[in-house]
Amino acid sequence: MANFYKKYNVKYMQPNFVFSNKLKEPKLKQEQYIFVAKLVNAIKAGREIVYMDETSVNMWNFRRRNWMSRSAPMKVTLCKDRGCGLTIFGAISNKRPELKYLIAKSTNKEDTVNFFEKLKREWEGFWNVIVVMDNHRAHHSHVVQDLLNKDGVDLMFLPPVSSPLNPIEKVWSCLKHHWTRRLTELNGNIVES
Repeated sequence: MANFYKKYNVKYMQPNFVFSNKLKEPKLKQEQYIFVAKLVNAIKAGREIVYMDETSVNMWNFRRRNWMSRSAPMKVTLCKDRGCGLTIFGAISNKRPELKYLIAKSTNKEDTVNFFEKLKREWEGFWNVIVVMDNHRAHHSHVVQDLLNKDGVDLMFLPPVSSPLNPIEKVWSCLKHHWTRRLTELNGNIVES
């Protein structure tokens, strides 16, 4: 296979990754350990864990890597009229089979409150649960915390740079992959130079 790549001058282009040293910090590792230990104890105790997060998708997502000739790389044409982006709030639970979501315009505290009010309406027994969230500014707002605390919801905030500890991140990864792939197919926006 390597001879094929050399013969046809083909390369799989990948981004340059820059890694953070934050995960090597002992304090952060300790925070992650404590977080996971609390989560495991809650699951052993039979508590429902609701993993919540939000993501944004837009009309200008595109595939950043592709097989192409080194001598004649593909040209990707993007539309100048990008359209609007969408924010999707979502939650999954260790005790419920479905994903709950809300499409909104932003990730502000009002839209976050709207999402949790929807969860309370649609998920029977949405109290005495633990909600796991990242450290987004809206999640720490008094309005959001008061709404959840008055219903007996316990909050657990992920340690910094610990998004892999939130399983809904995998859902967002799949969604964005399919979204980007479908946009490319619909727009036919990859043309040879």
